[in-house]
Amino acid sequence: MTSNKLKKIFYSPYFLASIICLIIIFFLPDLSGKYKVKLLENGTVFHPNQINYFQDLDFDGYSEKITSFTNGENVHCIQVFNHDGGCIDQWNFKG
Repeated sequence: MTSNKLKKIFYSPYFLASIICLIIIFFLPDLSGKYKVKLLENGTVFHPNQINYFQDLDFDGYSEKITSFTNGENVHCIQVFNHDGGCIDQWNFKG
């Protein structure tokens, strides 16, 4: 009776499919090396709803930090900082 149950288990499509899936998963290439996340900056946010972007604007190989926020006077501001932390420019948009 137990051999009949074992035959049902071993010949079931779920068991056979799981074995084939494990073999396929074992031979899949490692794709995690292509996409890596690296922490660019760790710091505090000075304004509520502040959003930071990093983009190489002048194509010098260093990413500039672009900060977008609304200041206390309800004016939307955009600041651009270079890789050393110095402010390149700031724009204030009313409305």
